[in-house]
Order: sequence, then structure tokens, then C-alpha cells
Amino acid sequence: MSEWSRFFLIRLPLAVFTVGLVVQGTAALLAGVTLHRHNVDDLANAVMHDGHRYSVVLLGDSVTHNVAHEYRIGDVDEVADLTTHAFAGLPSSLFLLKRYLESGHRPQHVVLAASRGVYVDPMYKPMFNYYVGSVFKLPFEREFLRTHYSGYMNYGWRPAALSMTTNLGEPLLSLIRRPGNDIWRAPETPSLNPTLEGFPNDVSTYDQEAVNNRVKAPAVVRPEVKAILREFCELSHRYGFSLHIIWPPIEPHLQAAWKLTGKMQSITEQLAEIFKSNQTAVSIDDVVDQQEYPNFDRDLIHIRGRGWEQRYANQLTAYIHEFKKGKQQMAFAN
Repeated sequence: MSEWSRFFLIRLPLAVFTVGLVVQGTAALLAGVTLHRHNVDDLANAVMHDGHRYSVVLLGDSVTHNVAHEYRIGDVDEVADLTTHAFAGLPSSLFLLKRYLESGHRPQHVVLAASRGVYVDPMYKPMFNYYVGSVFKLPFEREFLRTHYSGYMNYGWRPAALSMTTNLGEPLLSLIRRPGNDIWRAPETPSLNPTLEGFPNDVSTYDQEAVNNRVKAPAVVRPEVKAILREFCELSHRYGFSLHIIWPPIEPHLQAAWKLTGKMQSITEQLAEIFKSNQTAVSIDDVVDQQEYPNFDRDLIHIRGRGWEQRYANQLTAYIHEFKKGKQQMAFAN
């Protein structure tokens, strides 16, 4: 056998096998490392360790997260901010809340302030494992994802060497990045009378094509979301908290178009029917009933302007204090 033959037939395969074995072994040693790649990782850990006695849990997507992450909602130590974003979606909200409750916390109110899109749009599959599947691995979480999100994840075994970033790089970086075991607290208190930015009222302030695309999108609550809402209802019954839905600010042109088609009311009615069928009293409020927000980023999703962000933070605080006084309007009552 020639030298080249021995290299390709014996030495190279042996070297590849040895490297793969080393990587696989190292990955096994790092498998127990608590990941800290993004805020969903951080929250998944913090909800099981934070010892503060928050009376309210705030859940939601990035419209609310961007504001709650910057400005404190509620009084000091009143609200646990568990907001995430659309890539993590409602599954992350459910799992974070369930972990929080099963760790012994007993909030009086749970507020879900997420955009209508998270109820009716499919989640973004390329990012699903990064923000959901690789974060939530407890038995209930795995079973729920297999049952309701089976098309989003591949549970087949793969050698660690084929995904070294996930199996080696991310755990090693997580050992360096240690944000602590407390739920994030916003560094600023919103002004009670913020200076509200003015914006030009012309077509340049919004994307008409984006409005049209959003209006054409489906407005039917997805089956997997119905399953999540049923779980919220079950948790409400088991742990004794009140559940509240808040619709965050929406871009005015999109709001007008959705109202014209009846989709906004339809989504609210679908949620109310789910809560009714699960014998759960839930309040549903829309912030634009009290305050219209004039401008958003061109994606039509995120509020633009620090003053307007503070206005939304103050609205959330006001709603929460109304909930605690028992002044909310129930979508369904026993």
C-alpha cells in the first residue's frame, strides 16, 4: 500500500474520528452549562432564582419589551418584566410563566401585552430553535413543542462536530457572560409628562406596501396559539392569578385599515371565545382607545420616539394599577 493510500484510507479517517470523539466528549461536558446568549436565555434562568415578590408579571413581544427594558413599568418591585420578542413568541411567554410559578412565585396578575401578529402569524422557523427549542428543555416544554410545534424543530441526533458553534462556542461564551440570577429591571423611571416628539404627517413616515401586506395577512388565531392560551387559562385556575390582554400601540394607517376590514375586532372576539370556553375571566384592553401613537419604524411594529415610549410605559402602569383595584372590563366572567 502506497503512502498516499495509507493516508486516505487509514490516517485521515482515524484523525477525523479522533477529532469528532474529542468534540463529542467536550460537548457532553458542556451540556450542563446554563446558556446566556440572549435575553430569553437570561430570563429562563432568572425566573427560577429571582427571589423578589412581584405582584404582577408582564409578558409580551418586542413592542412592549423595547419600552419595558428601558423604562420601569409600575412601582418599585411591582412588575416582573418577562417580555421577549416575536422570534421567541408566545411559547416562550408560556414557558417563562410556568417556570416562574413552579418556582414558588405567586403573582396576583399576569399581563400579556403582545401584538396581534403573534396570535395569527406563523413563527419564524429559522430562529425558532435558537430562541425556543434550545432554551426550553424541561419535560413539559419538550412535550408541548413536539405536540404543537413539531414542524419547527429537528429532534434527530447530530454529531457535535457538525454544530460546533452550538455545542462548544455558545456554552463557552456563556461561562464568560454571567448576567446574574435576577430578572432585568429597567434603569429609568418614565416621566409622568414626557415631551412627545412631533412627526411630519406625510407618506414618508410609513410604508404603504407594508400596510397592504399586513392587511392581506390572515387574521385567524393559530391552533398552536389556542393551545398556549388554554395553558394560560389552566395556570390561572391553578395558581389563582387574574389574566389580562393588552393590545400594544399600532401604526395609525395599519390600525385604520385593519378596523375597516374587521380583523382587529375579529381577533379580539376569537380570544374572548377561547377564554369563555375555558371558563376564565380575562380583561382585554387596547391602548389606542385612550392614546393614538403617531409614528413607528418603517416595519410598522416598533414605536419611534422616547417620549412616546414613555407614554406607553405610563399607560401600562395605569392599566396595571386599575387591574389591582379591580376596575378592568372582563371579556368573560363566570
